[in-house]
Amino acid sequence: MSLWEGPLGWFTGLPANFVTNFKVLETKFTTQYDTSRPHRTSSMSLLNVKQEKGESLRIFMDRFSKVCMGIWNLNPEIAMHHLVSAILPGRFIERKTTTTRYG
Repeated sequence: MSLWEGPLGWFTGLPANFVTNFKVLETKFTTQYDTSRPHRTSSMSLLNVKQEKGESLRIFMDRFSKVCMGIWNLNPEIAMHHLVSAILPGRFIERKTTTTRYG
């Protein structure tokens, strides 16, 4: 969108002598464009992030991290709580480990 198609077009389309002071302009502008403002993501959005069946842990963690990065001032304890409940059961113990003795 260009400036002409957006705010400038809106402003020039206002009736003549409509803006009598800055407060009128501010109120009209806010009313016109407030819904276009990006909304803040809250930690509640983490409830919708779940590991999908067949999704690798790496891909899920990338997706989960992107959501976390979009949350302003996210408490790490809340993130960890949601992470634990979002991972499919058994994902950390899929890989067999072998014990090696030295000596």
